[in-house]
Amino acid sequence: MQPSSLLRNKATFPQVIDSSILLTTACPTKFFYQYCLNLSPVKKSIHLHAGGAFAHAVETTRKSFYLEKKPLDHALYDGWRSLIVYWGDYDDVPLEGTGHYKDFINISAAFFDYFRNYNPETDHIQPFIKHDGSPAVEFTFSIPLPILHPDSGEPIIYAGRCDMIGKHGPPSSSICQ
Repeated sequence: MQPSSLLRNKATFPQVIDSSILLTTACPTKFFYQYCLNLSPVKKSIHLHAGGAFAHAVETTRKSFYLEKKPLDHALYDGWRSLIVYWGDYDDVPLEGTGHYKDFINISAAFFDYFRNYNPETDHIQPFIKHDGSPAVEFTFSIPLPILHPDSGEPIIYAGRCDMIGKHGPPSSSICQ
């Protein structure tokens, strides 16, 4: 038996599709190895780690501010603390190339600069308020597609995470209190 046929026997098509998977479909080999065989690099790239730390900090800040109704300085503290925890002891920042500036200090600065530019107390994009009264920030979703999974016969699920569904207008006094 050839190695390629051995790999095909262990491969499983994913039941849930997301935007990351869709991006790899431009390279069928990458899609196959990463999502059908569940193979990935041993080390996480600085780009993924720095982006994940930043996104996690923004998510924590939004939840603290919009959902827990904390003052902005407390929400920023929560967000930065989550960035610190997420960053951990990651020390694989390259000395040159496109990732050399993605160190802990620069990602922290980017986090604070983001909220300096998009202050939730004054930003004209505010979260949409759902029927239950909660703001539409940082939530997951899943949608069954009309495409059936080749093995299970069940609908393939498209899933993702939404940072915020917003509306344009002056900040609502009920959100900023």
